[in-house]
Amino acid sequence: MKSVYSVGCGLGGKLGHGSKTDEKYPRLIEQFQLLNLKPMVVAAGAWHAAVVGQDGRICTWGWGRNGCLGHGNEECESVPKVVEGLRDVKAVHVATGNYTTFVVADNGDVYSFGCGESASLGHNPENHEQVCFASALHCVFFVNCSLFGLVQRKSPSFYFVQS
Repeated sequence: MKSVYSVGCGLGGKLGHGSKTDEKYPRLIEQFQLLNLKPMVVAAGAWHAAVVGQDGRICTWGWGRNGCLGHGNEECESVPKVVEGLRDVKAVHVATGNYTTFVVADNGDVYSFGCGESASLGHNPENHEQVCFASALHCVFFVNCSLFGLVQRKSPSFYFVQS
């Protein structure tokens, strides 16, 4: 089973350890074992993170501003939580940005949620509101997305996968 570790700034619970405290050393995110989820892809935004499991489930955690976690609210989640709105979708990739999340399904469909400012979610450009639930897109433009490996964004937090 692959393991995910995080270290750095813990604001909003974005490290996934059940607290909002900083971590000075890499620490295992234990919630994946409780969810029986084998992480395959990790994405880290400035304030939230997401994982695709081997079974295609998506988990998100951290600062939930603008609905970027896809749980239908703006609450912070301090441990990874399965995105129930995508329970019938088998995800293969995920990317996170500034309060946005994009999920690519095995059939090629793309879902996005979070801050829709400047049409950043790829939805109707006239609707700049947030999308708190996962919504399918008809076309998507990927800009500056990191889908794997060690990722650092604006705040000093790191996530990495160990085989």
